[in-house]
Amino acid sequence: MSTCIPRVNNICPHCLCIHIMIAYQRCEVAVPGASELRIVFDEQSSTEEGADFLRFYKDKSCASSWGATYTGRAGASAGRSTWPGKRSSPAPLVIPADSFVLYWKTDGSVTDWGWKLTITPVFPPSSGSCSDSRVGSPEVK
Repeated sequence: MSTCIPRVNNICPHCLCIHIMIAYQRCEVAVPGASELRIVFDEQSSTEEGADFLRFYKDKSCASSWGATYTGRAGASAGRSTWPGKRSSPAPLVIPADSFVLYWKTDGSVTDWGWKLTITPVFPPSSGSCSDSRVGSPEVK
């Protein structure tokens, strides 16, 4: 597995936003202590359907995935678009774990906007009040 060095747009206690535009990549993403991770994509997310896509694998073996294969163009004339969190598919992708492996592939033949996602971790309830100490540091490898 190659090393992933994404351009991180925003890191805050509530989200991790990543935008990667390269030919083929696998990234391990972890938010230690989270009970689930909610994934939504920017409205502009758009790739060549079928040729450029994202998958969210459960672990490094890449044998089993969360959700579908995410691909497609934005806009009324573009046909199907499967990006969770966008108007065409408003529900987020919910990953019931604190980590996943992100797989991005493009054939490079057509240039679309690409994709941008926001990861919102959900932490299990704790005794007492909510504090910043419950928010783990996001890790992208």
